[in-house]
Amino acid sequence: MGIIPSVIFNNLKSLIMSPSQQYPQTAEDFNRVTGEFQETEAYRAPLLFSVGGRVVTKNGTLASVRYPVVNGPGQNAGTAAILMKVLGITAEGVQNAVISSEQIAEILRYYAPFRNDGKYHANIEALKGASNTSEGVIASFIFEDVAPQGVEDSTLKFT
Repeated sequence: MGIIPSVIFNNLKSLIMSPSQQYPQTAEDFNRVTGEFQETEAYRAPLLFSVGGRVVTKNGTLASVRYPVVNGPGQNAGTAAILMKVLGITAEGVQNAVISSEQIAEILRYYAPFRNDGKYHANIEALKGASNTSEGVIASFIFEDVAPQGVEDSTLKFT
């Protein structure tokens, strides 16, 4: 059996993998993937969103969330799209989702084009840093300016 040329292999791989398993390899791919999701009914630009590490008391009560980066209106829409896509965020009201280590790994695969580009990407670093907390990682989205629904969004809103 001969070696399969990389072009053929990549085409075969894209046929075998489901769309959710195809990760961008270039910045253009990233923009295409996020743009396609942003055109769906599942996407709506959040007013605020962030990823942070949960802070809990000794008895396990959520006390706060440390959000190293808060994204405002129109900021980092690509990151919002990837998080919403992977986490299944519903674009309404206030949404908080605990992120598993598997989901963090998947989200970071979408950022492969930016791994060694020499630039600082605050949201990527926030994901990596939050994944080191033993208390858990949370993504919080505010789509409507409503009264705080819990610790997560009240921390985000007043950060």
